[in-house]
Amino acid sequence: MTLYELTKQIQELSEREWADPDTGEILDEDVANALNALTLERDEKIENVALLYKDVLAEAEAIKAEERKLEIRRRGKERLAESLKRFLDFACAGQKFSSPRVAISFRNVAQGKTVIDDPTQIPIGYQKIMTEPIKSLIAKAIKSGVAVPGAHLEDSHSVIVR
Repeated sequence: MTLYELTKQIQELSEREWADPDTGEILDEDVANALNALTLERDEKIENVALLYKDVLAEAEAIKAEERKLEIRRRGKERLAESLKRFLDFACAGQKFSSPRVAISFRNVAQGKTVIDDPTQIPIGYQKIMTEPIKSLIAKAIKSGVAVPGAHLEDSHSVIVR
């Protein structure tokens, strides 16, 4: 059962595989036609599509919450694995260890890890300098009448479903 009561026709449409599960893009070009072909009154149709939207959004939020929980668990396991690895390094004191189920060895890396002591002292030739447009400043400039090459303002609207 879904979070919101949907009419049988909208529910059946929502269960079809008409959207890419990875991108959310509509794959079935006839979805709008299918919605329009439903034998529902206009207001009922709009209400039920809005409820479907809220249901899909609620499901996405639930997935997002679960992802966060899994990410926290994953990071905890990764930190535990690093702690265990440091313990093995300490316990073996650089000596190989081997048993029928596991083997531990060590490799010396001569000057293989670069450590930055003070980033402010690194010469410019050894630094990445990245730039990106600052949209808020560009918008402010255009609104004040300044022409910014490569940018313009567009009117848009967004749909709010409550």
